[in-house]
Amino acid sequence: MTLTDPTSTPTPTAFPYRYDTGLDAWDVDDQWLALHDLPPHRHFTTEDLLAHVDPQDRAATRAWLEEHFAEPGTSSHTYRMRAGRRSGRRVRLVAHTVADPSSPRPCRVDGFLLDITGDISRWQSEAVASAAAYRATIEQAKGALMLAFCVDEDTAFRMLAGYSQRRNAKLRDVAAFITDAVADPHFAHPDHPVESLVDVVTLLHDDRTHLRSAPATARPTSA
Repeated sequence: MTLTDPTSTPTPTAFPYRYDTGLDAWDVDDQWLALHDLPPHRHFTTEDLLAHVDPQDRAATRAWLEEHFAEPGTSSHTYRMRAGRRSGRRVRLVAHTVADPSSPRPCRVDGFLLDITGDISRWQSEAVASAAAYRATIEQAKGALMLAFCVDEDTAFRMLAGYSQRRNAKLRDVAAFITDAVADPHFAHPDHPVESLVDVVTLLHDDRTHLRSAPATARPTSA
């Protein structure tokens, strides 16, 4: 079953990253670099990020990075890009800063850059409607992302849709992977539920992670 015709409605995209606070090093893929009009395999720095922020948003973005990359927790920041033909596009940087158990300072940041320029309401309604039997699963996965990354419902759906596009997988299967994994004892951190969710989401970055198709009878929506 196809969720929607990708040629008729633009699909929102999520670009994952990991940031090492000690080395000031960004671990990003070639799609992230292409978004910033940079060549593949290039070393990416914080100054590269800021250079591609609209000048009117740059000071606020730098202040947000300095504040939220220095303290454990989850936050997000919206700004306009300045990158060739992408200039003026609105993006949201979502960050989950992880504490270092051996130090008062954080050790890394896991997160995503979300393109939020377009109105995805049509894409969302078509995608969910075409997967009516899986609506409960999709809603549960959205809720998990909202909790893990302190984002609103719209942003959570953009993240799901971005994973679906990046992994070339049905949205229902991405949602089922998240909800199934959250219930897996392997990811259970009773005292740190947010870390459990972040661990699950991080697996979606790895192309080796198998996303099995959701069974046709999986999680039907209650009447």
